Amino acid sequence: MAQNAHLLNNMGLNSDTLELAKSIMHEATVKTKPGSGYDLRHRATGLPAICAYIASHRLKTNELTRHTAQVASCLSRPDFDKAFQTIEAAIGGSRQRESKIASYQSLCRKYQANEHALEPLFQQAQRALLMIDGRYNPDRTAEVKYGIFYWVCSLWKGKIQEIEEFAAVNKLSYKTFVVVVTTLNDKCKTLKAEIINSGKKAAASPTKSAPTPSRRSPTKRPLRELPTKGSPTKKRTISPGPPDQPSQPIHKALADLDRRPFPETPTKRRKLDDSALSSQRTPAVSATPLKSILRTSPRKDSTTSTPSRVKLAFSRSEPELSDSDAEMDTGPLPSLNLAPRKSRPEGRSDSEVEADSAEGESDVDGIAGDASPFLSRRNKHHAPSATVKAATIRRFRPVYLDYKQWNALDPRISVIYAT
Repeated sequence: MAQNAHLLNNMGLNSDTLELAKSIMHEATVKTKPGSGYDLRHRATGLPAICAYIASHRLKTNELTRHTAQVASCLSRPDFDKAFQTIEAAIGGSRQRESKIASYQSLCRKYQANEHALEPLFQQAQRALLMIDGRYNPDRTAEVKYGIFYWVCSLWKGKIQEIEEFAAVNKLSYKTFVVVVTTLNDKCKTLKAEIINSGKKAAASPTKSAPTPSRRSPTKRPLRELPTKGSPTKKRTISPGPPDQPSQPIHKALADLDRRPFPETPTKRRKLDDSALSSQRTPAVSATPLKSILRTSPRKDSTTSTPSRVKLAFSRSEPELSDSDAEMDTGPLPSLNLAPRKSRPEGRSDSEVEADSAEGESDVDGIAGDASPFLSRRNKHHAPSATVKAATIRRFRPVYLDYKQWNALDPRISVIYAT
């Protein structure tokens, strides 16, 4: 051991870690001799670095990491790992027993001890015991950990159990357990007085002790009311306040507009010849409410269209119109009758039917002329004559004129914006 002591001094460890490392190295040197079953052979050069690493790990000082110890041992990584396992097995016992050792937290819960107050005291007692003898490793021996717990708890809040009963309940070796408790009681006088004073302060101020969390019975919990259709809670969630006041006059005005008759939209009419008029009758247009007219698109109806799609056609036998007849009426729109349109009586002649049709077309052209004066002047100067043989179709489609005409006929727009 003396020949390797200078190697431990050169590692720069503190006094506690250095003393524990020397104790571990002395024990490991004895237990790893040839013929002991833990012979290190050529890996014995790494014994000082491995013992220093074990001491630092037990005291939890983290002065020496595993990689630093492997570099200081001058061994390869596989040789260092094998030497470390051999030394651990020689000085620490079997590894199967390590997994069965309970922790301080589980022991505190089992015996209803204050874990937060006693945890620092457990660490101090563990470090003091390792300084006395390196073989007292609580991570390897259950009697050491249980002995530290029993000694600290007995001084802090009184004896929790008889020592024989405590060892028997936890299945400990009574002889080893008594040795650990006696060693702590005889060689740790300063720590013993500190634990007793800490216990007295905790008893004088019981508010510092951690209370046990109370558990309420599930039957005492308030039951949540399930929402139903008639639940007042659901009604308050759905309708938290009264409706907005500004929207009431608008709804009232819209309801009044629904009762008013809605004027007809401009229709697409085509001049038919005598044979077509004699065999086909004009379909009747029934007066419909406002909502049904708004739901139906004007493009889908076969008898309605926008003002931009008004077509004018003249027959060959139509007499020439005078200038006064060709002029468009630019005044306000006449009131349209929504009553069903009657078909031509049997006693009327074809010329009278054509005259009525031409008069209706001039009315439609007047509606379009109200939006475009250019169309009115064109109809005045270019009136069709009776000598024209082929039927002429005049089309005039200014941009957005159909939307302007359609919105101008809807009185609800002005009512909504007026409010």
